Amino acid sequence: MKTKIVLIGLSLLVALLNRVNLSNAATATSVSQYGITWTFSTAREVGQFVNGDWWVVGPVTIINITPAFDGLHNGWESNPAVDNYQGLEAFTYGGGWDASLVPKLPYNAVAGESLLKGVSIPTGETMVTSCRGDCLRTASILTVVSTPPGANVFRPPYMGTTKPLYSTDDLHTELLPTLPSVDVPPTIQSIVDRYKKVQLNHEKGGMGRAIRPQDHMNDYQPENTTDYNNAIMRMMLNDSVETKMPALIQLVQYGIDTGYSILNGQTFPAGGGHQPGHRIVAAFAATMLDITALKAELNTATYFHEDEYIYEGSEGKGLWGEASTESGYWNYIMGLGGSRTQKDPYGYIDGGKCGMEYQLLTVQAHKGEILATILMPSLQSAWNLTRWAITRKYVERWVKNGIWSQSDPCAPFDGVVDNYGKTYGADSTNPGMCILDPDLDYYNGPTDFACQAGKACGRYPEKHTTMIDGGLYPSSFVRDMWDSYYLASTQQLATPSYFKLK
Repeated sequence: MKTKIVLIGLSLLVALLNRVNLSNAATATSVSQYGITWTFSTAREVGQFVNGDWWVVGPVTIINITPAFDGLHNGWESNPAVDNYQGLEAFTYGGGWDASLVPKLPYNAVAGESLLKGVSIPTGETMVTSCRGDCLRTASILTVVSTPPGANVFRPPYMGTTKPLYSTDDLHTELLPTLPSVDVPPTIQSIVDRYKKVQLNHEKGGMGRAIRPQDHMNDYQPENTTDYNNAIMRMMLNDSVETKMPALIQLVQYGIDTGYSILNGQTFPAGGGHQPGHRIVAAFAATMLDITALKAELNTATYFHEDEYIYEGSEGKGLWGEASTESGYWNYIMGLGGSRTQKDPYGYIDGGKCGMEYQLLTVQAHKGEILATILMPSLQSAWNLTRWAITRKYVERWVKNGIWSQSDPCAPFDGVVDNYGKTYGADSTNPGMCILDPDLDYYNGPTDFACQAGKACGRYPEKHTTMIDGGLYPSSFVRDMWDSYYLASTQQLATPSYFKLK
């Protein structure tokens, strides 16, 4: 009995030592990463989280950070907030600069602080005076801890004051599919290189785009979606977990940061084509680490890009377009200005000028994330399933049929603005309905109508079923994964009835 107790005690001790492994700790007066150096007043115990970012045991007095903050550029913050204000760069597009967020040196940092340092991009001999995607070159995170974390511990989220410590031991790798490879998949090292540097996504709008470091990520979000859809899909291939682990670590770290930015108030407001695809990154981390609070938030969230732009139209088909007004929609169609993303107020066809502009910029992002949730169904536990079902309809339709502009009973814009309300546009005698196309054979109601034989009815009949599976920022790897596995994973779904033209 005594021997058994001793063995159990040793097992617990080994488990504890694995969790708190001091082998990555050292003593230093400074640490450096990506050209940024943090200098302390005295030697402190330091080390690196499993993703490579530095930690230091606090309290610690920071006496210097280089490149130095000059009052406008190369700023830094402690525990950045999701609040539309930042202290990294004064001249970001979208405003939000607040010099008071930059602590003064020397700075006494305590456990629970994540220090974010940015390095601004110079233009010639002077800094830029207004920047959108060329504000920061790089950034680095220094986390102050109370005791050394284990060598297998992820860096806690850099924003906010909640600093959970997750370990690679917490990863539910059993949830990852093991599919045979297709095409030429991304290499593990390419994913490590892509995500080893912090992905700054905690601020909203134009300013949030502006502070994305150029050496870390693209400032324009649709360009980022190809990379992480590829990366998440790569984790579903049948090489060993050990082989995938270096990339899995960096990808999950990105998801931790994205997920906790959401828990801190980030909603990634739509902004045309600016913010597709963030949900999948957070869902991946929430699923792999079983982060219950994040799952609960994602289960009910209705503020992501697809929630605002993809909806269920007439006859249950998934359509694209942003909520607007009937008059606003027609003003844009007539060339009188307004948003290019306004949805069809009657729910028949894709919005805007039907299959143009931002729809083409974002659709491949949605294809990738929906494919991931089909191949790895556990991801759906971190999704709003009502919204997921609508996005899935839209993606399936796009891959099979492309732009949707039929059937449509509405008369098209005839090129004469003064004819609005007469030959096309809103029907004043039937509020909420359009003036009907004169080439209709019959119209008995919003879902019971047909065009005359040999005629082309509606606003954009020529666009129907064009751009099949098209759009910008496609991925050949996602395409081949879709072609190889999607139908099998969905058990050869029947073609929805709305694909059949009247």
